[in-house]
Amino acid sequence: NDDVLIPTDFNLGQAYPNPFNPVINIPFTLSKLSHVVIDIYDISGNKIDNLINQIYSSGEYNIDWDAKGFSSGTYVIVAEFGNQVQQQKIVLMK
Repeated sequence: NDDVLIPTDFNLGQAYPNPFNPVINIPFTLSKLSHVVIDIYDISGNKIDNLINQIYSSGEYNIDWDAKGFSSGTYVIVAEFGNQVQQQKIVLMK
């Protein structure tokens, strides 16, 4: 009886550190094979960066967003896992 932890849901974890300068870590977990799209939007709703657009197997993942070319301000992470969408606000402080 192995103690294997399998995620039970799709989850965009709390990005950290937040506020950040200039790199933020974005964790997410998947319970099954899924197409994952993670984009960054500015506060006006304009997509400014695509971080991921590929298929992942179940498990825990971490990606970094390096925002050194972007202005200080509030941004929104939009993560699509299969048919679910989750969002999270982040703040870049330079």
